[in-house]
Amino acid sequence: MRGDTWWREYFAGATARMTGAEVRREQPAPLRTLRPDAPVQLERLVSQLLAKDPAQRPASARKIRDVLKEINDRNFGTTPPRRGRDVAHDMSVSAAEAADGAIIPLRCTTRIACPVCATRTDEKSAQACTTCKGEGRIVSKQRTYKVRIPAGVRDGQEVRIRELGEPGKNGGAPRDMYMTVHVDA
Repeated sequence: MRGDTWWREYFAGATARMTGAEVRREQPAPLRTLRPDAPVQLERLVSQLLAKDPAQRPASARKIRDVLKEINDRNFGTTPPRRGRDVAHDMSVSAAEAADGAIIPLRCTTRIACPVCATRTDEKSAQACTTCKGEGRIVSKQRTYKVRIPAGVRDGQEVRIRELGEPGKNGGAPRDMYMTVHVDA
């Protein structure tokens, strides 16, 4: 493909003039549609930087630097980013899924100490708690992931799934999830 006609394939029939007009007219996708973990203030700054009207853009590079420093201080602080903890789970699969491999939904539940029971010193009243039903912990977050089980997995084998572990601190990356696979007979 020649260097001056690559855009015809990319834009499927659009002319250079049409493509330029689209760039000038249409807004790009919001940052958080691409990176849901991005801070709201950063999304706002990126939208201002990509504004079609130059009057809506930041006035100077110093202003941009100040906003970026504020976003960094507010969201990440002075502590350097750290990765989260590794997480371990058990998962049961059928013999066919173990032999052929499969994509399986995995529900992960995070629990925290019950705020009502934490203040009680009497064990009987803690067991009668209506918030946690006497368990002492409540569900804080539930997420469902689609996990790929490789073909040929054996009973008791550990499978590593990158970056589905606990989220990092101060903007650090999540750690890994280690699943022990149990094959149903």
